Amino acid sequence: MPWATIFFGLDGDFVVVPVAGLISKSYADELRKGIDPSRATPDVKFGNPAAHGSTSHFSVIDRWGNVVAVTQTINTHFGSGLVAQGTGIVLNNQMDDFAAAAGVPNAFGLLGGTANAIAPGKRPLSSMSPTIVSKDGRPRLTIGCAGGPRIITSVVAGIVNVVDFGMTVQEAVDFPRYHSQGPMVWVEKEIAQDVQIALSARGHQVVERAYWSRCQAIAVDSGRLSGAADSRQEGSALGF
Repeated sequence: MPWATIFFGLDGDFVVVPVAGLISKSYADELRKGIDPSRATPDVKFGNPAAHGSTSHFSVIDRWGNVVAVTQTINTHFGSGLVAQGTGIVLNNQMDDFAAAAGVPNAFGLLGGTANAIAPGKRPLSSMSPTIVSKDGRPRLTIGCAGGPRIITSVVAGIVNVVDFGMTVQEAVDFPRYHSQGPMVWVEKEIAQDVQIALSARGHQVVERAYWSRCQAIAVDSGRLSGAADSRQEGSALGF
């Protein structure tokens, strides 16, 4: 049985989310055809799948193999800047994750559409991606990150580093990251200069940025658990 990944996304009560199509190999092939590996692609057109912020994540696996992946956020730093009286709880400003109007960027520079418009009882779009990866029906990896829109690329990179490149979970979490958003490709300073030059030669607008995102992960290998906390900021992996 191949690797399987569970992601969480849009509010399915208001928007039809074609999950089966989104995770299909044929849809991935369709998107791949629109990407030129030798040149930057200004806008990858979506196909038809139906045919450092204030976010925290923790991953837990118990002795019986039960897995929990939890990401929570108050969105930007200190959320709305308000505290519920007598509680010490900072209120979020998650409303920024709705599209105020089609094509209007939010605090992270993301452009929203009508599917993410504000409506009563509706949950806003979120980049939070608490993830559980399984193989042969058994959990093999759980990972989640903080970092606004950079969460998704950080989570995917961590999974690819473990599954495809055979890194330990700590190596996978600590490995230098890149993030593509709009015309820019953000890279951490540890990304080799020849790689940055090659990206620029292909038309990407490469911008070196300070560390972003924080990932926490646990890998399971032959019943052995290995936890990893991102070395970029505070955090730790503990076993009991």
